[in-house]
Amino acid sequence: MENPNPPNRSETWPLIKTTIGEYGQQLPIGFRESGSYNRHFALRAFRFAEEEVIGEIRAKAKGITLGRLVAEILGVLIKEVGPYDFGSMKTLDKVSILNGMHYGDVMYMYLWARLEAIGPEVPFVLDCPLCRTRNRGVGDMNDLDVTVLDEEAGEEELRVIGHELKHGMTIRGEARHRISIGPMRWAALDTRRLSGSSVLNDAVREITVIRSSIDGAEGVEGSLVLSDTEIRTISKYDKEQLHAVINDKMAGPILIIEHVCEGCGETLYQVMDWTYDSFFRSSRFAAGKN
Repeated sequence: MENPNPPNRSETWPLIKTTIGEYGQQLPIGFRESGSYNRHFALRAFRFAEEEVIGEIRAKAKGITLGRLVAEILGVLIKEVGPYDFGSMKTLDKVSILNGMHYGDVMYMYLWARLEAIGPEVPFVLDCPLCRTRNRGVGDMNDLDVTVLDEEAGEEELRVIGHELKHGMTIRGEARHRISIGPMRWAALDTRRLSGSSVLNDAVREITVIRSSIDGAEGVEGSLVLSDTEIRTISKYDKEQLHAVINDKMAGPILIIEHVCEGCGETLYQVMDWTYDSFFRSSRFAAGKN
């Protein structure tokens, strides 16, 4: 019987963990071509000309979904990605390509655009729940972790078949306990549930990730798209377990700032706010520097 964990593979295989600074300008997964991955992408300089176009997009963006807004912004900034030349493409064609890409690949390009535009500094404010100390500081995007799909692995290695739900969920009118989980595509964020103030709603974002990742269930033929009613039948326990499994199989940047509390030494964590107004604001002014 073949060893499921060969000596040259880590426990996280098929994903390899590194940092943005070490990995550089390439996609975490990319496009499979002739047995290898095309991970190339190139961005335009973020000049005032590009900022004007993005400003026009955002001025018309009332009610636009989070996924669509980021895709249109990247459509302005990307020159090439994988086999595609964005130079002469129409906006809808660019958005279509980005929506079909892995979530982690699109997010990585978005982070890289921000890094090149205004640098790696990310200001943060973290309130310690233990000693009540307010910690202010500036993180470095180059230090953010990123998980990358091994060159030797196929994209099918990112799938989970037969995940067992402890309490089950109601799918197509019946209780189901075994589901399959696939990699999340950027199109999952192009939903009305993630527009306006709901962008900052953790519950809405969690539901979006889970809905887009569950793509099959025992006893259900073909691919699966869960309804609102079905997704709400997941128990708290199963939801937390699902998130852990999905995160373990998701390639791309890990948007978490880590900081040791200056008051008590407790390690604190904060998810980065990557909405445009916060993310592309100058870190110099956001950090309160003169």
